[in-house]
Amino acid sequence: MKKILIGFLLSSSLSFLVAENLDFRGMNASDAKGSTQNIHIFDSVLTFPYPDWFKTGLVGDIYKKQDGPTFIYEQVPINENLSDWQEMFAVSAINNDSPKYNIAAFIDMTFKRYEKYCGVKDFVAEPIMQKNNDEMYIIFCSDTNNSINTTESDTSYGEVAIFRFIKHHDTYIKIYQEWKVPTFDLNSANGVTGIDSKTIDTAINEILEDTYISSHDIMK
Repeated sequence: MKKILIGFLLSSSLSFLVAENLDFRGMNASDAKGSTQNIHIFDSVLTFPYPDWFKTGLVGDIYKKQDGPTFIYEQVPINENLSDWQEMFAVSAINNDSPKYNIAAFIDMTFKRYEKYCGVKDFVAEPIMQKNNDEMYIIFCSDTNNSINTTESDTSYGEVAIFRFIKHHDTYIKIYQEWKVPTFDLNSANGVTGIDSKTIDTAINEILEDTYISSHDIMK
């Protein structure tokens, strides 16, 4: 049975470093492996995997903030930080009760952001799973040098990311893992370097198998 990390409340923003061999909860790699996390987001309770696919196997820096109808929770490995990361695991959400809003709009908002800083020709999204109000994709951004955001670093890189999008009541949640990699050619047979397929497969499988969502009132 999966170990469950007790849901926890943090201040509006939180970021801190930990000892090299312990994670942000004080666990070592053996304790953390196979664990899940539990967090309240608006009208929902989300259970999701601990990212033991990180190269270090442990989470170091974290950041959490709720601002009105938006929510963000980010994690990066030990020895990385939120301003200069190579791997990031995150959960973000929007609470929107408009009948005009739907999961397609939620997904499109995410992909439009990638298209802006990758360029349409350097971005592709491939579906992994598509169900009613529950979809998962792997995306490839071959070169971020097309960024229109002048605050981005001048150093060009590619990105590979996994996104799972879920609608639960009026809450739209995305669980995602991002990796920065060397730039690559989407049409090249050599493919992506800097990350192995086993790491990606592990992240996909755990996000698929160990993500659950329930109503907040059920947990009371």
